[in-house]
This record gives sequence, C-alpha cells and structure tokens, in this order.
Amino acid sequence: MILEKIQEEMKQAMRDKAADRLSVLRLIVADIKNEAFKEGKKRTEDEIILAYHKRLVKAKEEFGGKSETYSSQLDFEIKVTEEFLPKLLSEDEVREQIRALEAQGTTVDMKNIMPVFKGKADSKIVQNIIKGWGSTH
Repeated sequence: MILEKIQEEMKQAMRDKAADRLSVLRLIVADIKNEAFKEGKKRTEDEIILAYHKRLVKAKEEFGGKSETYSSQLDFEIKVTEEFLPKLLSEDEVREQIRALEAQGTTVDMKNIMPVFKGKADSKIVQNIIKGWGSTH
C-alpha cells in the first residue's frame, strides 16, 4: 500500500534529517487520512495521491511565477509526490486499450472512454486520442 511505503519513507527522512522531504511526506499522509474520513465516495490511495499531485501542479501553474521560493517549494513537493504516483499508461498503451474496447463494441467517445482511463493515463493524452480517433486509428 502507498500509505505504508510513504510511512517508511518518512522514517528514512527522519534518519537522514531531511526536514523538507519529511514535511511533504507528512502532508501526503494527512491528505490520505483526511480522505479516508470524508463521507461520500471512497477513493483509493492511488486516486488520493493523484488528486494531491494535481493540486500541486495547479498551484504551480497559478502561483509559481509570483515567488521564486514558493515555485521551488512546489517543484520539490511535486517531485516527491511523483515517487508515489501510479505508473501511467503510455500513448501507445492507451491506443491499444481503446482498440480493444472498440472491438468489444464500446463507442469511442469521451463519455465512454474517459472513465476507463481515470487515474491510469494522462487525461490530455486520452482526450487527444479520442478527438482524432475517427480518422487515425
């Protein structure tokens, strides 16, 4: 489980006296635990870490240029969270799976395909493939 891996990394960061890394790892653990207590849809650890990573990237896009210190801190946090993200499918793997879905009778459109790849592939890659599907597959 991701949580256990992160907790092991926290112990190592404490031994290494890596305060910045420890701080980021603690934020990730807190986010995972907070999500576990929220009511509503239960999310997996992969979904939680992916959501946390997306928030960091969005914050970097919105505020990163305003302060060099803040931008470098966000870069560091993004780098640490990327260690725990699930491996995303490549563009070729996405195309292959879409072909298989189409062969099974699934209509290739955003409504049917996007949910299949949620958390498994970069949504921009999937969108671009779907948009050009009729002419390029």
